[in-house]
Amino acid sequence: MKEIILPTSTVIEKTDKQVSDKYKKRLRKWASVLFFSVIAGIISAVAGLVLGTFSYFVLFANPESVNQVGNLLIIAAFPLMMLGAHALDKINEIKSGKK
Repeated sequence: MKEIILPTSTVIEKTDKQVSDKYKKRLRKWASVLFFSVIAGIISAVAGLVLGTFSYFVLFANPESVNQVGNLLIIAAFPLMMLGAHALDKINEIKSGKK
């Protein structure tokens, strides 16, 4: 009795590799969005607070405009942090969908 050994199908291996690359690419994209948005949000909030403090001590010629810029930076920090939270949810969704 002879045994026949069939070679493993390369189509399945290529498909697994493509799916794995797709997950890695999506994961890398959302991780970079997460890092950028959180870091930009923190820098924006701190810069807004510093500008608000400088305007309070009247260190500039026009403290009202410096205060407005500081307020806008603080306001901009919130959407950036929300984008970071959304990216974190997407990363979790990708990881749970992979299993």
